Amino acid sequence: MNQEQIKELLLKGFDKELIAFEFDIELAEIEKVAQEIEEDFEKTLKDNTTTTSVKPKAVRKRREKFNLEKLKEKYQEIYSTSSELKENMYDSLSSEQKEGLSFYIAKAKSIVNKMPSEKMKDKESKHSRVMQARDLMTEIKKILKYPLTVKYAEEVYNLLHSDKLLYLGETVDKSFMMSVNDAIKLSIERLAQALNIEYLKTDKIEELTKLRAKITVEMIKENPMAINVINSKILEKINKIKRIKAKKEMERTVPNAINEIAIRLAKGTMVAEEANRIIDEEASKQTEDEEDKSVAAEKNRRYYLVYIADCLMERADEFYIEDPVSALRQIQDLSMVETGKALKIISTNLVERHDYTRAKELCEAVDTMCRGENIYKTINSIRKEIESKELTYFVLNTIKESGNVEDQKQGFEFLQKAINSGKIAPKTISLGKTEDGSRMITLADIWEGTPKKEI
Repeated sequence: MNQEQIKELLLKGFDKELIAFEFDIELAEIEKVAQEIEEDFEKTLKDNTTTTSVKPKAVRKRREKFNLEKLKEKYQEIYSTSSELKENMYDSLSSEQKEGLSFYIAKAKSIVNKMPSEKMKDKESKHSRVMQARDLMTEIKKILKYPLTVKYAEEVYNLLHSDKLLYLGETVDKSFMMSVNDAIKLSIERLAQALNIEYLKTDKIEELTKLRAKITVEMIKENPMAINVINSKILEKINKIKRIKAKKEMERTVPNAINEIAIRLAKGTMVAEEANRIIDEEASKQTEDEEDKSVAAEKNRRYYLVYIADCLMERADEFYIEDPVSALRQIQDLSMVETGKALKIISTNLVERHDYTRAKELCEAVDTMCRGENIYKTINSIRKEIESKELTYFVLNTIKESGNVEDQKQGFEFLQKAINSGKIAPKTISLGKTEDGSRMITLADIWEGTPKKEI
């Protein structure tokens, strides 16, 4: 492996010690490359500070074009399934590579099986055990250079935790045991990569639960950075599927009369007295088998009100609010929520349809109507959220738009000014998740000049 390849791995954030272990490179050599990266970075900062900001017009134009194209390329690179994920797919291996990997694993198992299962005290036995342990690590190093399946990664992890290795005691030097620990960390990393691939393939809760069960408390202690991410991703996906199922069940069981109220509220034709009567009637119908009918009816009423709010917030295309101010009053007349939460419901509906102007106008109207009331912080928070969503939409359009070059240029210039003036913090602008849903992208990820993590 040459210095450019080492540099590329370091810039991607790979651990120096793991690179040294995986590619059999001296740690000192990797430290040297890391130092060169740091020196180059400092030199770039110094050059940028001392260079005059006045540039010929032609040079500025070329740089604008280059930066905008670079912005698009960077976004697409991160949005698409990462190259790192592709490189670590077991399925991408050739049949010869798979056969080789299977052979190394079988050989490693054979070495462990031949090792004595109890502590041997004579000098010859100790020497034999040490030689076997070194042979085992030679095979495991070969294995860990490959992308692994979940099964293979588990097998390697278990081999490294064999009780037979515990008998080595003081018969091996400290550096050897450090290499064992490094291999354990890397085996957990390989397991995390394999789990990540499998979790992307399924939407079944049972299968996701089985994948998550493969993550042990011991693994989390040994390599939390590698395993915690996939652990959280699997749990998040399970909870998301459960929420979707619960909402579908809600939609299936909610009476048509309640659905009609949500439609009328969105259109501005709802009459509060009639709507409240219908909700109360429907809520009471579901209490026949309940002992305390009044408590059950109130519970059902709240359930229906939550459903109406969800329709407005999450199904804006079906329930698009035509008159925001009127809808605000009607929501309050239904005793659904207080003013701040009503504003949140309606503004979310408008933002989902990219109607940012009316969403901001509604904030101003509520601010005027509620002068003297203690909801200024709520209004201000919603206003900022609308502005952030509008900016996200604007940025994505600037990045993805391929037709109007002038609009793209103006959009890019606006971003430059806003970021340079401090009006926009790139890390606060979410650009949605990657194509595989594995991570969130922010403007900071793609904006040139955003400080990177230290090597």
